[in-house]
Amino acid sequence: MSPENSIQNIHVKLMEFVNIEPKNGINRFTFEGTSDRAKTDAIIGLFQRQTPLGTMVFLTQYHFAPYENNELTYLSRILHTTVPTKHTNYEENEAMKLIISEKCTRNGLPIAALLYGREINPVNHQLTDNPFIQLCVIRGMTPQHAIHQMQEVATNYLAANN
Repeated sequence: MSPENSIQNIHVKLMEFVNIEPKNGINRFTFEGTSDRAKTDAIIGLFQRQTPLGTMVFLTQYHFAPYENNELTYLSRILHTTVPTKHTNYEENEAMKLIISEKCTRNGLPIAALLYGREINPVNHQLTDNPFIQLCVIRGMTPQHAIHQMQEVATNYLAANN
């Protein structure tokens, strides 16, 4: 498989993941804005793959907004993304997390995804400057755990590329 095809496949899987219904094992947490009135500019997915050396975790990005096509922009934003207090009362369910993460890995899906965008004015349908941030995460994993893992990978990538 060519590198372009594998990247395209990863982006397809990322889009598939963010559109999975919550009843099928994905929880959605809106950190800022409202999801029914938003335009997504970028999606950052947290994938894991089994390798002979163990589990490898990596991030990939898909951009809808060409003006922010700098990969470091969103990796930097991940470092400043915090889980709102209203989403911190969830307990980690290790058994559920393991089952769903194995299924996601087997099917080439991420285990978490951050969506960044802007809200749309409901009256004139124009983009506003109000941010929209939503986390999609497998059931059993807390929002804090997902953000922490994404921040860890982003930190390592940014440190290696400075």
